[in-house]
Amino acid sequence: LSPVCLGSLRRAAMAVQRNWLHLQPIFDSADIMKQLPVEGKKFNGVDRVWRQTMESCHRNPDVLTFADNESLLLKFQDASNAR
Repeated sequence: LSPVCLGSLRRAAMAVQRNWLHLQPIFDSADIMKQLPVEGKKFNGVDRVWRQTMESCHRNPDVLTFADNESLLLKFQDASNAR
């Protein structure tokens, strides 16, 4: 894994985390989910990706091994663009 790829992965992960931290308490509300069903569905997809990735990272804390996954950057980029 090249340093450039690792840097891109880190930046993408931080972007998803920043958005997730901001939106998670909002979409935790059943009322908001009723009012914004399309946006809620998008957030649920991002939430699922984020939680699964963090669980996987917790199980495999060796960053070089964990990050050696071609689809990980794409997942983070897709999650960041799911607005």
